[in-house]
Amino acid sequence: MKLKTRTIEVLSEDKLENIWEPALHVWARVPGRAPGRESFKQPLRDFGCEIDGDLVRFPQPVRDRVLGRISEQKAAGRPPGADRHSGQASRICHQRSGVLLL
Repeated sequence: MKLKTRTIEVLSEDKLENIWEPALHVWARVPGRAPGRESFKQPLRDFGCEIDGDLVRFPQPVRDRVLGRISEQKAAGRPPGADRHSGQASRICHQRSGVLLL
């Protein structure tokens, strides 16, 4: 059986801008929900996030640091999540086995 894949389509700059600005607006104003143990929440606090129960807010300095890291990786020719220090944004693992799928 042959695996069929589709070609990845990249959005135009106009379409990206239509997504980017509203996404930044939401990120600034709507907290994320992160239920979990204190051992999960403390690194978020250490990074500068504000935590209230299960709600996580990302103040401007935190957003600036995240966007700066993305810009650095983009300038270096790597997609976000391309190294082990930048998170798991570009990785998908099987939940039980831990096998890297993507």
